[in-house]
Amino acid sequence: MKLAISGETLSSTDSLKEILEIIIRYEIDNLELWALNCEATYSGVHPMTYRNRDIAKAKRLLKEYDINVACVAFGGALDSELTKNAELYAEELSLAVEVASELNAGIVNHYCDYICRKPQVDIALLEKYYGKALKRAEELDVIMALENEAHDITQTPDNMLKIIQTFDSKHFKTNFDATNYYQSGNEAFPDAYEILKDDIAYVHIKNGCIFNSDFGHLVECKGGTMTRSNTGKHIYYPTVDKGAVNISGLLERLKNDGYSGYCTLEPHTSRDIALKYYLEETKYLKNLGYF
Repeated sequence: MKLAISGETLSSTDSLKEILEIIIRYEIDNLELWALNCEATYSGVHPMTYRNRDIAKAKRLLKEYDINVACVAFGGALDSELTKNAELYAEELSLAVEVASELNAGIVNHYCDYICRKPQVDIALLEKYYGKALKRAEELDVIMALENEAHDITQTPDNMLKIIQTFDSKHFKTNFDATNYYQSGNEAFPDAYEILKDDIAYVHIKNGCIFNSDFGHLVECKGGTMTRSNTGKHIYYPTVDKGAVNISGLLERLKNDGYSGYCTLEPHTSRDIALKYYLEETKYLKNLGYF
């Protein structure tokens, strides 16, 4: 397995060059690339899309620092305005697939979120948003990995499996985020993993627990609301070894089951705390012997 760091956390504070300089301090050579990590060619470029961004410059910097792109992340579904136009969304997701191919990344991590927040799976609707990009992904041999989230139709592993099986393509799989399943009231591991283990193309690594200020929890690490069985509570993001999710058990199963892909750290917190998390988490994970 290969350890990576997400470019999302630092995207609003650091340039791509600065991010690359940061991650090599932790002896990591894989980056999850976000649109904001690529320099815009003019002001007003949408923060979640790759259109009108200097991909060539990003490619040069990645080569200069000898950093691989673990995946190209497309966060368009996290924007309520962008998702109002399915045709436009499909074009932008297709472009993300093309960027992934250009940067030798075999995966595009994408979302559902504002596309469909009801609990029932609507495949006809998802086809409008994902279908065009999936055809392009099949042409370019890129995998579209749909990430599970707590507030949309992917909030249960059963729904995720139904979506994957309906699209029925080796290029449409899932990004398995165990802590997001915990946030949505599921048993993240082993139950959710067992359901989806054959369709995991990418993995996000973070941990979570229920936020409680009485326990000394930092507001900078307080996340969004939890759903289903934990509705009304907020998630809290500690380091990977200190939350409610059995991350070490998950990593052991991934390795034993032959997963050889990327496991990407994505601390949801402030920049300063994220840097401390990187230091603690990379040391902890490497000591486990999986990376």
